[in-house]
Amino acid sequence: MESGILHRDISINNIIVTEPAKADGYKGMLIDLDLARGITKDPSGQRHRTGTTEFMAIGVLLGQQHTYRHDLESFLYVLIWLCFVYGSKGKGREPMDAIPGWSKRSLDVIAELKLGHMGSSFKLLMTKFPAECGERVVQFIATIRDILFTVPDGVEVAPYEYAPEEPDAMYGPILEAFEKTIEEIRQEG
Repeated sequence: MESGILHRDISINNIIVTEPAKADGYKGMLIDLDLARGITKDPSGQRHRTGTTEFMAIGVLLGQQHTYRHDLESFLYVLIWLCFVYGSKGKGREPMDAIPGWSKRSLDVIAELKLGHMGSSFKLLMTKFPAECGERVVQFIATIRDILFTVPDGVEVAPYEYAPEEPDAMYGPILEAFEKTIEEIRQEG
């Protein structure tokens, strides 16, 4: 959040993993900032529905203005997609078959499917993960989903609309989940 931009096109093609020694200490980077915009910029005149449909957040698919929460949700969809396509052994399904319905349909239909997958059908979706993804990765994805789609008591919005005013309320727990999972995987060897 320190950069002050919304990427607005988080996808498998815009995330790169780097060697920290060769990339100023960074282990990963977002590239292709063509659709990015400043968080404080007036969005008028800019396309609000940008990105790759498989990875678009539900709210964006439904026409909402893009927020930091939508970028985080897109990361979740990238993780899910990568597990379905590659597993942990680098092999899996054909990309177009990864998650049936997340591409080549109307935006409203894709939003409806994702609402189901992130809601009542989430556990069913998780049972379809390739076994080689491993329990730690599946649990990590479930944790990220819970952070993004759990609305505090008393807040009257749909789970895909909930975005705390302070971005660190979502970024912090997600970063902690990343660090915890990476450490657990390291300890397993």
